[in-house]
Amino acid sequence: GGYTMNKKLSSGVAVFLLVLTLLAGCSTASNKTDQDSTSQDKKDSTSVANKQDEKAAREKANKELISDITELAKQGKIINCEFPVRTTNFGDVENTWGKADQTSWVPAAKGTYSTYSKKNVAFGWNKGMAIFEVRSFDSRLKNITLADLKQNLGTPAYDTKADGQQIIGYTTGTDYKLLFVLAQTTDVNTNPALDHYSVFDPRGTVNSMADDPGREW
Repeated sequence: GGYTMNKKLSSGVAVFLLVLTLLAGCSTASNKTDQDSTSQDKKDSTSVANKQDEKAAREKANKELISDITELAKQGKIINCEFPVRTTNFGDVENTWGKADQTSWVPAAKGTYSTYSKKNVAFGWNKGMAIFEVRSFDSRLKNITLADLKQNLGTPAYDTKADGQQIIGYTTGTDYKLLFVLAQTTDVNTNPALDHYSVFDPRGTVNSMADDPGREW
């Protein structure tokens, strides 16, 4: 009879130990799941924080760039170019930068345009070779959107759409104008990026000999 009792006891102990092991396993698994979810929450919050930091950094960089653009425009200049509109003769540019990569007469813009691809700059000049428009194609401009421009500069004084493009314009506190050219706003692309911009001197497009009042924008 003692043998049977011992056998029952040892079986009972074995079952008890098995139950303990299973419970411990569940507990460990449960803890691991809790740790995993906590770890994922940390990753998610870090990701959100990183995105917010990136957004803040982008907005700060764009604000500074737009500020540079507007301050230089008051002097008739664009970023990364020492030649202002009105007071520069295109011959001065050629003497310094050499011949342009491309030059063509643009009737609608009322002048000749010369592009320097490596400089990301184009000049519009009149018959007297006075520069009336300087355009910038700086790569950083692509980071600026329509919303950025309106947020920093307010409602544009000029806003038109043509040939798949949207052109908005601002006055600069002088009689120079700032023109920003973007892709046209659509239902899909509600906040287009900036393609290029220019500082424009309307006076340089006036041709009194031909009784032409020139461009306003």
